[in-house]
Amino acid sequence: MVELSELEKDAITEIMNVGVGRAAASMSLMVKEEIQLSVPSAELLYGAAARARLARSSDRMVAVREEFKGLLCGSAALLFPQEKSLDLVRMVLDENLTAEEVTELEQEALVEIGNIILNGCLSSVADALVGEIETSIPVLMHADLSTILPQSEGIEPVLLVLTIDFTIRSRDIQGHIVFLMDMQAASTFQQLINNYIASVI
Repeated sequence: MVELSELEKDAITEIMNVGVGRAAASMSLMVKEEIQLSVPSAELLYGAAARARLARSSDRMVAVREEFKGLLCGSAALLFPQEKSLDLVRMVLDENLTAEEVTELEQEALVEIGNIILNGCLSSVADALVGEIETSIPVLMHADLSTILPQSEGIEPVLLVLTIDFTIRSRDIQGHIVFLMDMQAASTFQQLINNYIASVI
């Protein structure tokens, strides 16, 4: 497998933006206010670079993680710096809630946000690449990246890292969507992306 070309990165970004667009529409209905989501960049890391990213234990994260299988297999997580999680919850809950009420609702709200966004992205991938993807029940985790997305021993990890921008109520928060796959799944994904590019050119 080789590095993603600019055309492949553009295709992945386009597909994911369809997914987060759907997610934004669903979340906007939920909170009765426009939410803007965008995926401005995609990056594929594998081997040593992926292991190095996973080993960044100093970055405490809040993550909503789920497993996926079918057309592709692996794990997906929506990640935010821990200090930004309450800001995100406030963005999608009633601004008049007290700090205590926001804290009480944090877990439920973050799981719902993660579920909507991850499923939006994965369903968009399935539609674009013509296949089916099943997902597990999402779970909330407060940990570092190596715990959130643990490696399987003896298997070279591949990370697809997508930056995601949230805008609501004139505030912006940046997070990441990370897909952990093995080399076989990543190679399949790259081939499917090239099939997609060939079908739309």
